[in-house]
Amino acid sequence: MHSLAENPPSSDAALFEALKDSLRCLNELHKAGFCHNNLKIESLVQTEDGKATLDNFEQATRSSAAFRNLSRSYIHYMAPETVQAIYVKK
Repeated sequence: MHSLAENPPSSDAALFEALKDSLRCLNELHKAGFCHNNLKIESLVQTEDGKATLDNFEQATRSSAAFRNLSRSYIHYMAPETVQAIYVKK
């Protein structure tokens, strides 16, 4: 495997396929309840069969925990109902 940052796709079509593969991986990760938290070009790798996939899961967390951590830094920009849904215990 090699990083797409080190060896980028050679055409627009190849780039589009790499992005589709990466988004499929990200979708599966989210469906499994996880957040990558470090998505960048260096985190995208290409396998021997030419498919792009994700790497660098050191910062991955369960989705709800990641959202709460991220949301604390953006609380001033959130809609009041979003803040209430996250932080107000019923």
